Amino acid sequence: MVDSVGNTYSKQITVYIVDTTPVEVNPEGTTRFINEYYYNQSYENGGLENNSVWKTDSEYVAELIEAFENSKNNTPIQTYSFTREEVLQMQEFVQANGVGNTQREDALTIFYNQFLAPNLQ
Repeated sequence: MVDSVGNTYSKQITVYIVDTTPVEVNPEGTTRFINEYYYNQSYENGGLENNSVWKTDSEYVAELIEAFENSKNNTPIQTYSFTREEVLQMQEFVQANGVGNTQREDALTIFYNQFLAPNLQ
């Protein structure tokens, strides 16, 4: 920039280009089903991480071992049966209310009453 007397002034301007496309943020950790084979595998081979609550908490370990035994012996504690439409409704519920009680403190109770209790066999 030059003023009326002829002095030159300069000003540094920085322009940042930012991608504002929304990025889907996944929750920390992974929720998945695991069977006895993979439970006994290393994390690298598809098993759980060593710090998983399912390996470190004795009550969780006991519950999981009992579930594996019930599955092997075909002696489930409870059995549920769902139609494809009900599964889709459950997925919509989880999308709207989050996993567990992460977004609503009563989400698990509502989920149980809406989907599990009516389908208990």
